[in-house]
Amino acid sequence: MSYRLGFVMEQTLGHVTHSHRIFRGGVAEDRDVIPTWIPVEYHAPDRWQRVPLVRDNWTLRASLQARDRLQAILRTNQIDGLFFHTQLTAVVRGGA
Repeated sequence: MSYRLGFVMEQTLGHVTHSHRIFRGGVAEDRDVIPTWIPVEYHAPDRWQRVPLVRDNWTLRASLQARDRLQAILRTNQIDGLFFHTQLTAVVRGGA
């Protein structure tokens, strides 16, 4: 049985290496996992970069970016489970 899993991955500092080498490598070896990669990037040109109080708060900005990207993916794809790499990406997850 295959599982469609979403991986919400913070892409700052050492997390880039961690997500690319460890997670992607390990997931690629598991034939039962169909991954959807959801990167959360510090320099992403999104609407949250323009909002005062949010643009200077990486925790809030990362979480809002993750929520937006996840909602967009869930509109067209079914996901059986989610993995949030770092708690920053899950702070305002809500009902996404």
